[in-house]
Amino acid sequence: RFNRRSAEAIFKLAVELRGLVLKGCQFIGSRSDVLPPEYIEVLSKLQDRVPARPFSEIRAVVERELGMPLSEAFSEVDEQSVASASLAQVHRAKLQDGRDVAVKVQYPEIRDLVHSDLSNLRALFRAVGVIERGFDLMPLIGELSEHMPRELDFCSEGINAERVAGFFEGRADLSVPQIHWDLTTTRVLVSDFV
Repeated sequence: RFNRRSAEAIFKLAVELRGLVLKGCQFIGSRSDVLPPEYIEVLSKLQDRVPARPFSEIRAVVERELGMPLSEAFSEVDEQSVASASLAQVHRAKLQDGRDVAVKVQYPEIRDLVHSDLSNLRALFRAVGVIERGFDLMPLIGELSEHMPRELDFCSEGINAERVAGFFEGRADLSVPQIHWDLTTTRVLVSDFV
């Protein structure tokens, strides 16, 4: 019961703080080799139950990043997100030529929060270490510090998608969505909707 209550408190904190704290809790919630089962059961819910941001916030990011009104970039944009996570959310849209695309939009404050979030995660992981002796989660901070800058660069994500597509070129059983570079920036990634 103590583990479950502690995990539920961490879950609520992660949803409230979002950003890197949420990302870190998603990560440790997938690591059954690191935490007791009660933590995994509760924190794994962060994988697919992150509340979406208001569309007005998303619109502002896209328009600022693309340097044009949403209506110039897309003929339609679904205001309801199809997915939301710790760093970004995805909306279905149509290009001016009618093709369906996925528009992944980074939350506006994420870049500014990363440093303070790393400090919060350090404190959280130390607390978990006090509650659950024998669990040293501090090496995970090192991993997050190394990988977060890559996750915040959607151009890098697009390049990697194209690299993976090249590895599987010619295979009919595998498809990697095409990146639309004319509408992609470090904070907005537009790809074919699959």
